[in-house]
Amino acid sequence: KALEYYFKALEIQEKVLGKEPPNAARSYNNIAVSLFYLEEYQKSLEYFTKALRIWESKLGANHPNTLSAKKSIDIVKAKLGDI
Repeated sequence: KALEYYFKALEIQEKVLGKEPPNAARSYNNIAVSLFYLEEYQKSLEYFTKALRIWESKLGANHPNTLSAKKSIDIVKAKLGDI
């Protein structure tokens, strides 16, 4: 059910603020986490990457959110066998 609400929140953000607003990174991250726990690793990687792209550009490479997204991407890639 949480995943459904995360997608609804993202849809509202995009309607109000346009495609990929800066605060959408949190929604992307939440969606990615939910997908990870559902073992949908490829989709999870996609959403973690979207969050990372926004956080890196808005907050910088050394911000805790950026670093967390990078670590999450590494974990997902390990699950996919890419590392």
